[in-house]
Amino acid sequence: MNKADLVDAIAKTGEIKKMQAEKSLSAVADAIKEDLAKGERVVLPGVGSFSCAQRKARTGRNPRTGEETPGSRPAFVHHLSWYPLEGRRGTYCKVVYNFVHLSILKS
Repeated sequence: MNKADLVDAIAKTGEIKKMQAEKSLSAVADAIKEDLAKGERVVLPGVGSFSCAQRKARTGRNPRTGEETPGSRPAFVHHLSWYPLEGRRGTYCKVVYNFVHLSILKS
């Protein structure tokens, strides 16, 4: 499912216009991003929880010169679903999103 499909589903279920559904979806996504950028945990009942963390810094190496360079600490977002995936009893979904490129998560 992509954003357009999700907007269609929200518009159909909520019996609202697609433009209103898109604004609502954007508002929810922005609120989640803002809270994650603050380091807060976001809990959506029926969906799961989102939290932000950073990986350990790694040392990089220039392949041409062999010179070691300090690495960055990439930020990422965990999404942990509380409900089993349909058709798979006892299987829970843990998804890790990589948001290294988002400036709001860089410290």
